[in-house]
Amino acid sequence: MTRLLRYTNFADLGEQFAKNKGSYGAREHHATGRFASAYRPVAEQEGLNRSKLIRLAFMAYCEQREAAYNHQRRQADIEHGMALQDSLRSEVPGWDTLKVLREERAAR
Repeated sequence: MTRLLRYTNFADLGEQFAKNKGSYGAREHHATGRFASAYRPVAEQEGLNRSKLIRLAFMAYCEQREAAYNHQRRQADIEHGMALQDSLRSEVPGWDTLKVLREERAAR
């Protein structure tokens, strides 16, 4: 599947497939319409049939979507941690870290 990703971003192909929930009744989404012109060259290059190409494209789309979700979640976790640190800083009075370190070293 990863070899297909070098040709194009399949998110558009997968989104269109997902949006129409696989309905091929409309001419623009049938093998003779606009949709066919988007996948035919890639299918020919890869030696795949229409069904397999669409399945691979949809799987690639799902992987991209999951990666984007994981990235957004990671960013949200980082922002939450920063907000937590900021709130702790505002609650704790200011202190001289070097002075505390020197006192700890001297105590040893």
